[in-house]
Amino acid sequence: MISDVALARRLERMDTLGEVWYCRKHADLYSDAGATYEEIAGGVAAFAGVDSPMTQGFGLGLNGEVASEDLDRFEVFFRSRRAPINIEVCPLADESLVQQLSARGYRVVEFSNVLVREIEPARMPVTIDGGVRVREVKPEEYFVWIEAVARGFSDNPDFLPVMREAGMVFFYQENTRKFLVDVEGIVSGGGALSIYDGIANIFGTSTIKSFRGKGSQSALIRACLDEAAEAGCTLAMATTMCGTISQRNFERQGFHIAYTRCKFARD
Repeated sequence: MISDVALARRLERMDTLGEVWYCRKHADLYSDAGATYEEIAGGVAAFAGVDSPMTQGFGLGLNGEVASEDLDRFEVFFRSRRAPINIEVCPLADESLVQQLSARGYRVVEFSNVLVREIEPARMPVTIDGGVRVREVKPEEYFVWIEAVARGFSDNPDFLPVMREAGMVFFYQENTRKFLVDVEGIVSGGGALSIYDGIANIFGTSTIKSFRGKGSQSALIRACLDEAAEAGCTLAMATTMCGTISQRNFERQGFHIAYTRCKFARD
């Protein structure tokens, strides 16, 4: 599989749609928060609250040159909502985007890896480690799933409310399937799977600290791949921070790095 612009457009489109779906559902659940999005330069500017990790730009510049007027509109979108200005940039985006960000004083604040693998239904690994079980979440288990995913990402009491709110939105997204992982009958973590245009996006996979190293995330990835194969997907994708255990777990399941994104911010 070649990591070219065509592939990047498909993968970035998947995550851009994720921003759109999130904002729409957030507006349904928290109508006073003002969640919204605006399509700009082939991507979106998304707002889901000043402190939300989903408040950012995504997917700009993959369909050609980004004009100065596009970035003017992009910045007004966030400033008018008193929100921080962050934008995730694909390295295969048109060079005009990075040039303008640099000229405007943006700085790189984060890197993340976008991983991908082809799905071959006849070869999907389905064996689950002994004592580890993956199951789809029942509607009445919404709080269990939200708490497991939130705590898997952070036990910081200041950050947990933000993660719980995000978990609530993801739980009620119609096009997202949620999974819990049990280790010997005790919930150890969870994650989610969204499908669009033959691509399965595995995201939100996290493991509660006391259960790490027992195979929970690997079992969840395998289960999601099996579900994606049954749904007829040809590609699976995921995004991780660089050099993490999560990246390693995805690579062990046949994923490879397609490219590394940069997050730019303007003070």
